[in-house]
Amino acid sequence: MTGKKIQTYSDWLIRLVGLNFLWLLFSGLGLGFLGIFPASSALFACLRDCHRQGQIKVWLRFKDHFLASLFTSNLKGYSLLSLIALLWIDYRWLLSQRSLLTYLLALVLFLACLISCLGLLIFFALDVHYQVKFSAAILNPFRFICSYPKTSLAICGSLLLWSLVLYLIPGLGLFLGISLPTRIISYCVQVQLVKLDGGQVGHLLQKHEKYDKLYYL
Repeated sequence: MTGKKIQTYSDWLIRLVGLNFLWLLFSGLGLGFLGIFPASSALFACLRDCHRQGQIKVWLRFKDHFLASLFTSNLKGYSLLSLIALLWIDYRWLLSQRSLLTYLLALVLFLACLISCLGLLIFFALDVHYQVKFSAAILNPFRFICSYPKTSLAICGSLLLWSLVLYLIPGLGLFLGISLPTRIISYCVQVQLVKLDGGQVGHLLQKHEKYDKLYYL
């Protein structure tokens, strides 16, 4: 490994540690339930900016993204969370009916709940790249999951592996618990987006241009 690569990895490690603390701080400033989603949106946006621009003033950029997305990210995030909660309640109710048909329906709802959870995880990785209507923003994670199952499975596998690492070394959670898996999700999604339309997505992002709609697959 060359000295340049070591320097690059070291820079990213420092950024990720700093972003992890910023996520914890701003989530706390939002009293948790008002801060988690805008802090997550700001984290994905900062990772996008770091990848696109290199060196950025992380603190100022994070604060700006947090304030800019305070309302919209909570609205979108809690809409998806409400969908997951509704699916889970229906799943538990079907299990209580104790019949073969309801068990089969419960299995379908359980799978839908898992897909919705994954959709929530990758939601902001997509949302920070585009300006789209509310309905499109909610549906795009599910389009992505259905269109790119290999990428979705890779994200799931990486998160499960990271969960195992945190179980074995829980102290890492304070420094990289959120920022590293966010970086993994962001990277996997961005690689797939850049492949769209012959790499034009990456080209447009470099020019700081925004789509008025996301890809429709």
